[in-house]
Amino acid sequence: MKASRVVTVASMGLVIFAAASCSGSHVNEGSSATTAPKASVPGVTTTTTKQHRNGRLDLRTVDWNNVAVPGRSCMQARDIRLHNGQALLPDDTHGNPIKPESNGARYDQLVLQTPVIYGDFEGDGHDDAAVTLDCNNNGGTADGAILYSVAVYSGRTGKATVLGLITPQHQLRDVLPTLLSVYAIAPRTITVREYWYGPNDPTCCPKGRATTRWSLSTGKIVPVATKVTASPK
Repeated sequence: MKASRVVTVASMGLVIFAAASCSGSHVNEGSSATTAPKASVPGVTTTTTKQHRNGRLDLRTVDWNNVAVPGRSCMQARDIRLHNGQALLPDDTHGNPIKPESNGARYDQLVLQTPVIYGDFEGDGHDDAAVTLDCNNNGGTADGAILYSVAVYSGRTGKATVLGLITPQHQLRDVLPTLLSVYAIAPRTITVREYWYGPNDPTCCPKGRATTRWSLSTGKIVPVATKVTASPK
């Protein structure tokens, strides 16, 4: 029998949103763990995909800057196609113009955060991928953050298929959204560190800490338990 592998980690050309028909910034703190290789540089498409003999896609060959991600990662009903690592999404309520001095259409921005993290989440001896996403109001400031999330992909079907979307489980009202960092991937378990804000925390420095364990259950990713490890004073 193959031994199970555990991967542990510490952690613009502008294109308007297009719905996909196919199929973040996060904090690294106090960890000596290693990270997987970074995705390709935004704006440069150099990678090609390749399959194993059994038809499974090797996710390490995917150009993550140009994939479809779940619409829920930025308040959309349909999948979002990234172009060069980002997408702009029309939003007259929260969004900002592409140029600050412009009075034109307003957009939110969804941005891929690197590195992409790899590990055997499905427990079948092949790497899955965890992709961190940053949804913001396109204002260019830290307090414009809307949601941080992590999309988890499988290559089992021969293409990059979303297994589920990980979102913060510890979030106070009326404060900035909780930041996420994938800490460990093991068979059927993903451990995610959450960095959450107290009412008096500056945008640079959320003081709250929590850890959520996610599991694969009947083909879906579900939160199992969240433990708060530090609270703002």
